[in-house]
Amino acid sequence: MIVYRRLESSCADGPTRGVCRRPVFFKSLHDTLARQGLPFREAHEATGLLVAFCLQEGKDLQDLALPQMQGVSSLIGEDVYEVLALEHVVNARDSYGGTAQAQVEAQIAEARAALAGEVLFGSIKRRRGVTHTKDFT
Repeated sequence: MIVYRRLESSCADGPTRGVCRRPVFFKSLHDTLARQGLPFREAHEATGLLVAFCLQEGKDLQDLALPQMQGVSSLIGEDVYEVLALEHVVNARDSYGGTAQAQVEAQIAEARAALAGEVLFGSIKRRRGVTHTKDFT
C-alpha cells in the first residue's frame, strides 16, 4: 500500500536517523494517552517532553526504553511499542480521508469513479448532467 511504503521509506536508516522526523508516531502516543484518561493538555506536555528528549539524544521514539517513556507518564505501559507499530499508526486514522486501509480504498474508489465520469461525495452521488441526487443503494 502506498501509505505504508512512504512511511517505511521514511523509517529507513539514513543520515537523518534519530532526529524525530516522524511526528505521526508522537501523535499516536498522544492520542493513546488521552484515550487512557490523561487530560489533553497533560498528554500534550508528556509527548512534548519525549520529543525534546529524542531531539536531545538523537533518537527516535521507538528507540527509547520503556522506563524512559514511563518517566513522563505512568500510563505508558508495555503495549506502547504496539501503539507505535507502523501498521497501528496508519490504521488508527480511520476517519474520512484518513490513512487506514479502508479509508485509502474508499478514496481510490472515489477517484476511479471520478475518472469514469461519476463523482462520489460521501453519500451524494453526482453524474454528468445530474447533480445532488441522493443514492440510497
